[in-house]
Amino acid sequence: MAIQYARLRYISRSKGMNACSRSAYNGNLKIRDNRIGKNFDFSKRKTNVYHEILLPIHADKKFKDIEYLMNEVEIKERRKNSQLLKEYVLALPGKKEISLRHKIALTKLFVRKLRLIKEGLAVVIDIHKPSEDDINWYSKILVTTRRFLYHGCCLGKKARELDIPVKGGRNNVFVPKALSVNNGKIWKDIQNSFFKFLGLDLKVDHINDIPQDHIGIKKYGILAEEKRLLKGAN
Repeated sequence: MAIQYARLRYISRSKGMNACSRSAYNGNLKIRDNRIGKNFDFSKRKTNVYHEILLPIHADKKFKDIEYLMNEVEIKERRKNSQLLKEYVLALPGKKEISLRHKIALTKLFVRKLRLIKEGLAVVIDIHKPSEDDINWYSKILVTTRRFLYHGCCLGKKARELDIPVKGGRNNVFVPKALSVNNGKIWKDIQNSFFKFLGLDLKVDHINDIPQDHIGIKKYGILAEEKRLLKGAN
């Protein structure tokens, strides 16, 4: 089954979240946050089948190290309510319908469509196979909120023009412009074009038509997922 589910949200300190924790969780990795002196270990999870960091051409290759990259993200943000990263979660076609190589290609087509790398941002792709209590594949995409400086040695200013300011209280809150477009439709169109190119007889189901056994969609809509993150920290 293929569906058009594509969720976007901020990874924000105001929600008790952490860049090192989130990337460790997504990648099934152990990552140390040097800023707070804490390890986040999710290496016992075995759902991740693909991990890759995509960088702008001018970025220093040292940022291909996920721990180095995420510590840079944490160090650059000094506010207790800082927005650290953006995260996309894409529902991928099932294993019987399309290969892992195709799943990777689909995910990269989505990243390319949004022009994230060309905007000077770092992108971390993690692809997950179904867990024991699920039957669905997912791609998780972390995107830095800051661009690399022109010489690529570190992250610079926030890419604010990619966001929309929403006034609230004494401070402005920024939300991604991508939230104002239908990411599900973009994802649906990418998949349909890809299936057609491969000559596959596949249909992308609308998000409202997801069958009840699509457990993963329900799970990702539960904020309790964040509580599980801290349980893996030591």
